Amino acid sequence: MVILESAAVKRVAAGFRDHVNLAAAGSSALREAICSHLRRSRAVACDPSQVIVVNGSQQGLDLIARALIDPGDAVLVEEPTYPGALQAFAAAQARLVPVSMGPEGLRVDLLPALVDQHHPKLLYCQPSGHNPTGVSLPPATRLALLEIARRSRLAVVEDGFGAPDEGAGATTPLRALDRHGLVIHLGTLSKILFPGLRVGWMVAPPALVAPILRIKQLADLNTGALLQAAVFRFCQGRRLERQARLIRAEYGRRRAALLSALERELPSGSTWTVPDENAFSLLVSLPEGLDAVDLLPRALERGVAYAPGIFFFVGGGDGRALRLAYAALPVPRIEDGVRRLGEVVREAQRRRRRPAHPVGAGALPVV
Repeated sequence: MVILESAAVKRVAAGFRDHVNLAAAGSSALREAICSHLRRSRAVACDPSQVIVVNGSQQGLDLIARALIDPGDAVLVEEPTYPGALQAFAAAQARLVPVSMGPEGLRVDLLPALVDQHHPKLLYCQPSGHNPTGVSLPPATRLALLEIARRSRLAVVEDGFGAPDEGAGATTPLRALDRHGLVIHLGTLSKILFPGLRVGWMVAPPALVAPILRIKQLADLNTGALLQAAVFRFCQGRRLERQARLIRAEYGRRRAALLSALERELPSGSTWTVPDENAFSLLVSLPEGLDAVDLLPRALERGVAYAPGIFFFVGGGDGRALRLAYAALPVPRIEDGVRRLGEVVREAQRRRRRPAHPVGAGALPVV
C-alpha cells in the first residue's frame, strides 16, 4: 500500500533529506517487548521496525494527523467518538465527516456511500471498548470494514483504547486481521499499568514509519529514556500479561456494579449503552426534556462528575447524553455516585413538572 503523505511532511522530508533519528522510534528493547506483548495478547504480528513508542496514544493521533492530513482533507470519524481525536484532526484542519454508531458499533454499511461522496484520507475508529459507548464491533463487521477499506484504498486508524484481552473473538484488533497494510494501530499502557503513564505505541505500515518519525523528531526528539527503561523492566517475565489479567478482572467488577446501579437508581426514561468487557465507560441518555450540561453544576454540588455527551459529537449531538467512566473508581464509590446522580435527575424532573406560578391580579406579564 502507498500511503500519501501530507504536503507539510514532504517539506519536512526535504529539509531533513534522508536522515531520520532512529532514537525517535523508541528503545529497541521496548519495541521488541511491545511486539511480543501484541503477539501474545492481541494476535497482532508486527516487526519492531514498524513500532513507534509515543508519549501516550494522544501523541500518536497528533503525529498521524500532522503526517497525513492537509487542510481540507476529509476524515471519517465515528459519532460519538473520542474528543481528543476530533481535536487532533481539527487542528490539522481536516474536514470531519461523522459516521453514525449503531448498537454494535460503527455503522460500516454507511461507509461506501460516504467514501464515494467525500473521498476521505482516512477513517478513525475504536473497534474495541469504544469511548464513550463501550461497545465493540462484531467479528464479521470488522472483516466487512477491512474489505471496504481494501476496495477504497482507505487508511484506517485503529485506536486500541479497550482493555487488554486475549486477542481472540470479537476483540481481535483490525491490525491483526489486516492483510493489505491499511491499518495504523495505536495502543497505550496507561489502561494496563496506571493512569497518567504517558507511554504508548503505534504500529504503522512500513511506508509511513519514516514520515512519522520525522514529525516526532521535531516534536520531542524521543520519548523519555528513563520512563522507557522502567516500562521495559516491568514487561520482563510476562509481568505485563499478569497485570493485564488482574486489571481486566477488576474492570469487569466495576462494570457490573455500574450497570446494576443504573438499573436501581436512574428514573424511567433513562437509557444507556451496555459496554463489553473491554470498555471503560458507557453513554447515558437522560429522560426527555433534561440536558446534561444544565445538570452538571447540580451533579458537581453532589460530588458527582461526568462528561456531557456534546463533547463526543462532531456537531454537538444530543444534549441528553452524558458519559460515565468507571475504570478509576472502586465499587462502593460507583454505587454511591450513581445514587447521587439519580437524585439529581429526579430533582430536575420534579422542577420541570412543577407548575408555573400564576400571574397575580393586576400584574403584567413580561413579553
